[in-house]
Amino acid sequence: MKTDEIETPALLLDMDAMESNLGKMAAFFSQSTAKLRPHFKNHMCPALALRQLAAGAIGMTCATVAEAESLVRHGVRSVLIANEIADPIKIGHFIDLARQADVMVCVDNEAVVEAIAKAARGQGIQPSILVDVDVGLHRCGVQPGEPAVRLARVVVERGLRFRGLMGYEGRVRMHDGPEKLKVCSESIRLLVESRDLVAQAGIPVEILSG
Repeated sequence: MKTDEIETPALLLDMDAMESNLGKMAAFFSQSTAKLRPHFKNHMCPALALRQLAAGAIGMTCATVAEAESLVRHGVRSVLIANEIADPIKIGHFIDLARQADVMVCVDNEAVVEAIAKAARGQGIQPSILVDVDVGLHRCGVQPGEPAVRLARVVVERGLRFRGLMGYEGRVRMHDGPEKLKVCSESIRLLVESRDLVAQAGIPVEILSG
């Protein structure tokens, strides 16, 4: 098919550029102790997600349970829902997904931990949980430090599988140059310090996600 034969509107993808980008990201992370878990919202295309995994990504990040369902349905075996869920129906969907693949979700309050734990007990599974830490955006997340430790302890006590911490440094978008680096470094510092306190409390921290 020629370009002028494509019915518009249509979304076109430069395959050479895409393959180049995949290679650059894979090469960058191959030299790092950090691992790549791309966000599904960048393209919302399961076929591209599978290409990212084939290029070395350890899994996918997404924003909603519905997005996680799409990824699992298309064969993605490790998914992080980088948001909180509270609705009982969504919690039920999350539990169903956690039976099928390594699907993790974030929490920032005890009430949601209790709700997820109750649903998980009913299904006889131990789903994976990350504690969301507010590293400065003030949109969601528990406060850094001891509040993060307390919530991690609640996750473990309620019989859920605590996997680690997540913090979203999205406020860097409001800054440029040296100030952006400063804000990013401060956000990561809060997350790392929280990680260290959780570990000191005797709770293993497998994942530190930003």
